[in-house]
Amino acid sequence: MNEQQIFQNLNIAVIGNAIYTCGVFFLIWVSFRAARSARDENASVVPKVLVSLFGLGVVFNGLLLGGFLRLNMASAAGNLQALKAAGEKLSGTAEVFLTIPMVTRADAKFSMVPDPIMFVWWTVVVLLILGITWMPVKK
Repeated sequence: MNEQQIFQNLNIAVIGNAIYTCGVFFLIWVSFRAARSARDENASVVPKVLVSLFGLGVVFNGLLLGGFLRLNMASAAGNLQALKAAGEKLSGTAEVFLTIPMVTRADAKFSMVPDPIMFVWWTVVVLLILGITWMPVKK
C-alpha cells in the first residue's frame, strides 16, 4: 500500500465517521426533546427509564464513534510509519500528519474512552439528559 492509498482509505473512513456523527448529534437532539417532554408531561417511571436508556444508548454510540475515529487515525499513522521505515520517502503532508499527537499515540488499539475534553463533553450530555428527565417540574 502506498501513501496515496493510505490517505484515500483514511478519507473514506473519516467521511463515514462524519455521516455517523451527524446521526448521533441528531439523536442527541431527539434525546433532549424526549427528556424535556417526559419532564413537562410529568411522565411515570417507565417512560422516564426508556428516555434515559435511549439517551445512554446515544452516548454509547457517540463513544463508539470516537473510538473508531481514533483507531482509523492511528492505523493510518502506523501504516505511514511502516512505509517510512521501509525506506519510502513520505510527502510533507504525511510528515506533518505524523506529528499530530492524537494521530501518533502509541496505543493504536480500539478504545471507547475519550480524551479528557471529550470525556467532559459526553459527561455533560449524560447529565443533561438524565437531569432533564428526572428533575422535578418547577411550578
